[in-house]
Amino acid sequence: MAEVRPFRGIRYDSAVDLGEVLCPPYDVISTAQQRELHEKNHFNAIRLEFGVEAPTDTETDNRYTRAAYTLEEWIKDGVLTVEENECYYILEEGFHHLGAARNRTSLVARVKVEEFHKRVVLPHEETSSAPKKDRMQILQATQANLSPIMSIYRDGQGVVGRIIKEKKQSSPVVDVEYQEINIKLWVISDKSQTEEISKSFVHTPIYLADGHHRYETALKYSQEAQATEGAHKFVMMSLLEIDDPGLLVLPYHRMLRDIADKEEALLNSIKENFVLMEDKRVNNKQEQIEELGMMLERSLASNSAELRFSVIYENGSRIATFSMGENLDDSVNSLEKCPTWILEQKVLRPLMGPLEIIVDKGQLHFSHDATEVLAEVSSGQYSIGLLLPPMPLKLFEEVVFSGQRMPIKSTYFSPKLPTGVVINQLK
Repeated sequence: MAEVRPFRGIRYDSAVDLGEVLCPPYDVISTAQQRELHEKNHFNAIRLEFGVEAPTDTETDNRYTRAAYTLEEWIKDGVLTVEENECYYILEEGFHHLGAARNRTSLVARVKVEEFHKRVVLPHEETSSAPKKDRMQILQATQANLSPIMSIYRDGQGVVGRIIKEKKQSSPVVDVEYQEINIKLWVISDKSQTEEISKSFVHTPIYLADGHHRYETALKYSQEAQATEGAHKFVMMSLLEIDDPGLLVLPYHRMLRDIADKEEALLNSIKENFVLMEDKRVNNKQEQIEELGMMLERSLASNSAELRFSVIYENGSRIATFSMGENLDDSVNSLEKCPTWILEQKVLRPLMGPLEIIVDKGQLHFSHDATEVLAEVSSGQYSIGLLLPPMPLKLFEEVVFSGQRMPIKSTYFSPKLPTGVVINQLK
């Protein structure tokens, strides 16, 4: 089914402090963070992934062309080195969530891009046009995958898991701290092992977790290339086994603003469509917001048998919790059990239109952090915050395997994969 191969990765030279030069993927970098990382270290991967724009930019000198030039210069100067042999990479990320330690392990590989109707690589979310245009420009300029797409698979025969376990008995080639995450990397170059791994994926579908825009961009890029075979037919992925204990799926919460003419109607629609469980006034003073946000996060995550969500309104002073009236065990269409789909179909779309239009108008924003949502509504920046429960992995797999797609920003696989650990060049 899936064509998964090792590749000659490009990595930072061991003399470079890797913890200082990694950066998040483009879609979670704020303007302030972009400039901070750009100034932090001359070799930070932000200069490739999401370079700073300049007032003097032209068609021939812009952040995309500068990224391409920088990549070539860093390779030429030895800042980045190209692997001698084709390899797979084991990436381990150690982190904490709500006070609990977790370890997430993935296999970094290149995967042949396939159209979705072939059901080899399966999506779960809708995409929007602007990010794809941006990622196409960076891909065309650099001819490289700068950050891996996060994907999920089932290791039915346990082949990949066994090889990973064996390899992790040795010392990693990378062991660094980055944004409170411990990152370790091992290189699998033994040909017998790389061949065994590749064969194990022949009958395995791959579920896209994070990186739908980059995947669709890579697919279009491969289709536009004149050559029928070559590195351009593949895209770099970080493949996570679906039962990995560190696989964490958080919700993307919704924040609404500039809705003075619709705020009352939205709140009434929520009350009419869902069952009110609790509506209370809270102390949302600045010093209480973080503690209250974590409490809300834990509360929504603990109610796994019943879909619940919370509404923050009246400048953050009131929080109402509702039941969506759907039980995860009911035999309804899997998509119809997804909180983001239910909310869009019953409330947002009837009153405000499709999500992409609301986003383009600047009325809808997303955050995976309940504390941030509470703070933004409390400050008056947003009128309403909608805190959603996390997506159970079983439901995620049901939706993906059924061939359906959830609304944009339905899942947040945490933590985001860093950019700069391994780069895959397409030429």
